[in-house]
Amino acid sequence: MIWKSSILISSQNKEQVSTGIVFQSLVHHTSNYVIKTKSPNSTAKPYFILHIGPSKTATTYIQCNLQKLSKGLADDDSYYFVGKNCPKSDSKMENNESSIPGHYLILALNENNTHNRGYEALKSRMDYHRLKGNNIIYSNEAFGNHLIDQNSTWDCLQSMFSGWNVRVVIGYRHYFDWIRSFYYQNNKQNAKLNKKWPHQDNGQAHPSFLSFLEYHLERKETGDLIVDDSNAFGHHLTISAYRKFAFHFDDIHFLNLHDNGDIISDFVCRILPTADETCRKLSTNDKETSNLAKRASQSFDAQRISEAAFDKGYISKNSPKEVVVEMVNKKIKEIGMKSLSEFLICPSLSLEARLLNVSIGYENEMLEISEGDTSPSEKEKTKDVHVSMYRRNEADGRFCDLNPEPILKDETWVTILSKIAKKTAKGSADDP
Repeated sequence: MIWKSSILISSQNKEQVSTGIVFQSLVHHTSNYVIKTKSPNSTAKPYFILHIGPSKTATTYIQCNLQKLSKGLADDDSYYFVGKNCPKSDSKMENNESSIPGHYLILALNENNTHNRGYEALKSRMDYHRLKGNNIIYSNEAFGNHLIDQNSTWDCLQSMFSGWNVRVVIGYRHYFDWIRSFYYQNNKQNAKLNKKWPHQDNGQAHPSFLSFLEYHLERKETGDLIVDDSNAFGHHLTISAYRKFAFHFDDIHFLNLHDNGDIISDFVCRILPTADETCRKLSTNDKETSNLAKRASQSFDAQRISEAAFDKGYISKNSPKEVVVEMVNKKIKEIGMKSLSEFLICPSLSLEARLLNVSIGYENEMLEISEGDTSPSEKEKTKDVHVSMYRRNEADGRFCDLNPEPILKDETWVTILSKIAKKTAKGSADDP
């Protein structure tokens, strides 16, 4: 059962949101959090569900599964998913929609340019579906940290939504879990780290997770939170995205990745008004919805081993970095990570305590935004769950790094790297 109450966020209240002042509880569904406010829009208007990520809150997982469900959502419930679609998939989806080019859309909004192809593509589909009374779902994590917080951007976005009931969806993931994934995402997109060897044509080495974590925690602890959201730098992007969007939108939902149950079922059944048939199929494990996408885990272990080997002279500067990394990664998979556990370096007790403290602090902020005045006993219960999940991650070595230095002193790995060096120097990508 869901209990609902509503408040209106006035301009004065919106100023309070930015300073962290707490509002009353609005909507609570199990352990998911929803900010549901009175909207000036008529309920007769179709819904535009805007899922803004942010990065590393299962956005790709959600997008892939919305694409898989796109035909059923359209046929059964009049919800048309228009992207962002699953990586490496066809832009044309089974609901006959083509994925909207998200990069160009963000550029259009930031430049207030309505003649941009991303803007025109989305606006065209919006006009078509609004006349038919259909609802739209659009998911793009770039809204969470690449939308420039300026009046012209918000004016452009608001004008696009004329005639729609807009519901903004923001993913939430515990900071201790989110920061590790954000570390990967943030460095994965840096060409200086991935194409060239360190100190070669502006090439750089991948930072360790522990150094990355130390930097972000220090920024948070010292209050050095400059508005540089695309890099986070101490922010939890869920919280900073909420504070920006709360000034301009009245219907905001948190999608809690740590809730019991399936994220996709929660998205469809709780976030989408009137998506009853798709929700029913998900709830009954219907064959049409049973083959949902999976989430992948990733790391920079192969890159950091390769870079350390290059620094020690095991790898020639003429060896292509991407080829070496691919071969090292293949060896890691063959050997198995368990056999590499002796080469791990884990955070100090003080660093662990700081990470847990910051993570609990961010969850408290999220709870205050979504639930308002919570009883001390409820706060303590939430904290206990948070700590328990943290300890499980800690026990699994989630916060540890593979340390390349002892690997380069290990006889087996020296042999492996020597073989890789010979093959790549000759231009061969065969297995060592």
